[in-house]
Amino acid sequence: MTTPTPGAGSPGSGVAGGVLAAVGALALIATVLALVLAFGPAGRDDAGAGAERRRWNGGFTPAPPTVNAQGYAEPVQGRVTSRFGPRPNPFGEGVVPSGVSEEALTRHDGVDLGGVPEGTPFHSVSDGRVLFVEAGGDAGGNLLAVDAGDGHVWRYLHAAPDSTVVDAGQRVSAGDHLAGVGQTGAATGVHLHLELRVDGEPVDPEAYLAERGVELGGSYPERRRGLSR
Repeated sequence: MTTPTPGAGSPGSGVAGGVLAAVGALALIATVLALVLAFGPAGRDDAGAGAERRRWNGGFTPAPPTVNAQGYAEPVQGRVTSRFGPRPNPFGEGVVPSGVSEEALTRHDGVDLGGVPEGTPFHSVSDGRVLFVEAGGDAGGNLLAVDAGDGHVWRYLHAAPDSTVVDAGQRVSAGDHLAGVGQTGAATGVHLHLELRVDGEPVDPEAYLAERGVELGGSYPERRRGLSR
C-alpha cells in the first residue's frame, strides 16, 4: 500500500489553510479597529467643531470690509444692538459694575455692534494714527483710540484679551484690522462699542457714517437675507 504524501487534497493541507485564513481575518479586524481608534474620534471632533463654528457664525465667515469712495469702512459685520443716546441701564439693580452709572436711564455715547463670536476681527473706520491701546480699563475694558485728524477720534471698546494687533503711534488705514470683538470691562455680552469724539465731544457714529455712505449693521448676514435685525 502506498502512503499518501501530504498535498493539496490532504487533511493537513485543509487545516493549515483554515488557520492561515483565520489569522488573516483577525489581522484585518485589528487593522480596522486601530484605524477607527486613531482617526474616528478626531473626525467626529472636527465635524463637531465645524458645526459649532457654523452655529456661531450662522454659516457666515466675515470678509475684510470694503472701503468706500469717501474713505470709510464698516468696523465689523455685526448687527446694531444699542444706539447712541439715552437708554435704560443695561445692568440690573445691584449688579452695576464699579465706575458705571446706577441711574435707571443712562447716556450711551456710542453704538454697539453684536451678533458675532468673540474674537471676530474689527477694523478701523477711517485712516488715522493709533492714539493709545489700553488694556484692562474699567468700563471700556480693552480700549483702542484712533486719531483721524481735525479733532475726530474713533474709540473701540471691549476688545477681546490679547487680540490687539496695532500699537500706539502706528498709522492705520480704513479697513485695517485693529483687534477682536470681546466683552472686557463693563459689558453684558460680546460686542464692539464704537464711539466718535469730535473736539472731545461724543457724536453719533451711526449718523455720521450714514452721511458718508456707511450703514452700520448693513452687511450683517440677516440683513442680506432680508430678515429683520
